[in-house]
Amino acid sequence: MSTVPATSAFSSKLGELLRNAKDQLSGQFSWSLFAHVVLTFIWGAMIAAKEELTNSGAVKKEAVLKWVQSLLKYAVPRIPRPWWLFWMKNQSVIDVLMMVASAAIEVFYTQSTEKFKGSPDVA
Repeated sequence: MSTVPATSAFSSKLGELLRNAKDQLSGQFSWSLFAHVVLTFIWGAMIAAKEELTNSGAVKKEAVLKWVQSLLKYAVPRIPRPWWLFWMKNQSVIDVLMMVASAAIEVFYTQSTEKFKGSPDVA
């Protein structure tokens, strides 16, 4: 990833989203909660990028993914794994989930172009 310029307002919004997501994930683990928190975080980060960043869509997406990676680095080690998945390393799981997050951004953008009008190159 290249350097992503971020405004202090963007960083502040994402920092707050990250703290909220971590708070929600600090209790007992469930896949439904995990999915809800991560997808809500991605949506919130996309909105913040649209509102606070003036860069191209690709740069905005990169900025969102950088913050998603921060969330996943916190969340993935907390995912309970059955004993037979002992070999699965946290970074491998993060890498797979980052690909899913990238696709989710594209889907959110495609399904919600009305929300991103006026900034057609968000994703």
